[in-house]
Amino acid sequence: MVAGRVRLVVIGGLLFLAASRAIAAEDLGLLLVAHGSPSPDWNRPVIELAQRVERQVGQKHGYRAVKVAMLESAKPDIAASLRELEAAGCRRIVAIPLFISHSSHTLFDVPTALGVLWSPRLVQQLDSEGIAVARPRLPVVMTTPLSDGNLLEDYLLREVERLSKSPSDEALVLLAHGDEDHQPLLTRRFQQLLDKVGDKTGIEHRSLAFVAVGQQYADKGLPAIEKALEARRRVLVVATYLNLTAEQLHRRWVAQAARAARKDPLANRNVVFSDRPLIAEAALLEWIDEMASGAARHFGSK
Repeated sequence: MVAGRVRLVVIGGLLFLAASRAIAAEDLGLLLVAHGSPSPDWNRPVIELAQRVERQVGQKHGYRAVKVAMLESAKPDIAASLRELEAAGCRRIVAIPLFISHSSHTLFDVPTALGVLWSPRLVQQLDSEGIAVARPRLPVVMTTPLSDGNLLEDYLLREVERLSKSPSDEALVLLAHGDEDHQPLLTRRFQQLLDKVGDKTGIEHRSLAFVAVGQQYADKGLPAIEKALEARRRVLVVATYLNLTAEQLHRRWVAQAARAARKDPLANRNVVFSDRPLIAEAALLEWIDEMASGAARHFGSK
């Protein structure tokens, strides 16, 4: 009888644990936070990404709702999307910042807008920029950005392997957006990525250029590419942005240069620009799935 009661208790406990986990997933809301842009062409793929996440990740785990939010320059904003998740019946929220690496946005702006970090100065600053600060009534946990894990390394490796023909004759230039306040940290992280990808592909000549979102491409990007052409016969150019490619950065500059009657210094030279954005990678969905699942387990442990 005692053994029977023990088995019954164990089975009952396992059923309760399974039910608790199921309820936990059903109560969870997932919020994807991107920077946002005045350009609908930039925002559209982010919204489409959220829809793919809802179909392939949210439904897989039974999350109650998946929403997207823009930090600035576009709608929906973070506060509005949090209200939508609350209205959908979510009891806990996981916010995933779709930013390449840590910066003032991920360390200060996004947490403040989510309502999980309080600073009078930051709130005032966001208010002056027209960014609403949420007042969530639910627990919110925010994950790390896209640089956490192997996502960026794998993406860059695939792009370089796709473009490369003769590694010993090639140089690799990585274009990135670097927050000046955190550039030493970013330099170390991106240099690690360059070294890992270079070591795996056999490309020895590598360089890094911080070009903002194209604003410093002429001053820093082009010189880095031209210097690489002095060292090797062929140059591969890749970029670490969510929704912007090296090819787009260069074409944008060429269009601006043409209006100013300037010529493209890389025309007819052996330079190959990556044209596949990170946002189109299937691995991005897998990374989001992994981060959301980890955060869900964090909730479940409380």
